[in-house]
This record gives sequence, structure tokens and C-alpha cells, in this order.
Amino acid sequence: MKQRGLTLLEVLISLGLVAIALIAIVTVFLTGLRSTRVKEQTAVATDLCRQVLERSKGLGGLPTSTMIFDGSVPTAAVGGFPPGPYPGTQVDGQQYVLRVDVKPKAGEPDVYIVHVSARWSVHRVDAESLMYAI
Repeated sequence: MKQRGLTLLEVLISLGLVAIALIAIVTVFLTGLRSTRVKEQTAVATDLCRQVLERSKGLGGLPTSTMIFDGSVPTAAVGGFPPGPYPGTQVDGQQYVLRVDVKPKAGEPDVYIVHVSARWSVHRVDAESLMYAI
């Protein structure tokens, strides 16, 4: 007489394979979510850096010597520089800290290199632009 159905061992092996497949799918999904979150934060940080650079272009008071404005230990603005959102801001529950470095460009009078970086958790974004003293 032939038996129909599955043995307990076959059922357990099948459940184990399904569990392994589900764990792999969930891992891929969670990794994708984390990656998306970091990409969103990178876009916000890049936008903050660009805001500082764009607002700096309209200022007439660029520092005339090398200066570092570090938002983690806020340095007072000099003549309105650096503009907001320095020293940092919070967006969607994430704190971003800005650092703005200004230094004269070697060999070119009245030209300055403005470097802005935004830091959050363990990540960092940089932006740089040349500015002309007005």
C-alpha cells in the first residue's frame, strides 16, 4: 500500500527553506530602507551646503584671512558671514552640523575659496566654491 502525504522531516525541511528565503528577503528590504534614508540625508546635507554657498555670494563681508567656522563649537559670525543655516539645523529629526572654511586663493587677490561641509551621525558632505570679494 502506498502512503500519501509528507513525512515530518520533509515538512521541517520545507519550513526551514521558506524561513531562510524570508530572512534573505527581509534583509534585502531593510538594507534598501537604510540606503534610502542615507541618500535622503545626503540630499538634505548637500542642500544645506549649497544654501550657505549661495547666501555667501550675496554678502560683501567675506573674511580677508583664513578662517574656520565650526558649527560643533560655534564661532561667532564675522560681518554676517557665514550666513544661515550655519552653525547647523535639524531636519526630519536629524541634526546637521556645518563647518565653513574660508581662505584666500593663492596668487589671486580678492578671490577666496569657501568650503562648506555638513556632518551628521557618521556621514559627511562637502561643497566648495570660489568667491570674489566685493
